[in-house]
Amino acid sequence: MPELAGIIEDKLQATCSPEQITERHRQEGQEFVCFITIYRWLFSGTKASVRSPLRHACYANLKATHGVQVYFAAPYSFWQRGSNENANGLLREFFPKGTDFAQVTDESLQHALDLINHRPRKCLDWRTAHESFSEELSHLA
Repeated sequence: MPELAGIIEDKLQATCSPEQITERHRQEGQEFVCFITIYRWLFSGTKASVRSPLRHACYANLKATHGVQVYFAAPYSFWQRGSNENANGLLREFFPKGTDFAQVTDESLQHALDLINHRPRKCLDWRTAHESFSEELSHLA
């Protein structure tokens, strides 16, 4: 069990949630513990997990620099913002509210995106966004 604790600790450091860790291990046929057990361990004082918020990224030059279209949801139209709010929440774990993105290095941003895109997701049947995207691309070749 100490080895599993080390694996869980590494995945928590990589910003995976207890549920993501448990379900991915279950799906891969690996040893696992219930995600509730991991939460209890986190909140018992043995471990502390701090996730910080990020407000919004800078959109002003996206279209000019990268040719990226940026769309904003209509006010009071929560159904238009689901994945947007989720993505913002994931980024908030790395960059606190009020972060000046002019001061964020490309390497630091890339590191955060790599961790996010390699995190298993319930909506993707516990595959990572990277795995799902790669799978979709493989159908084009």
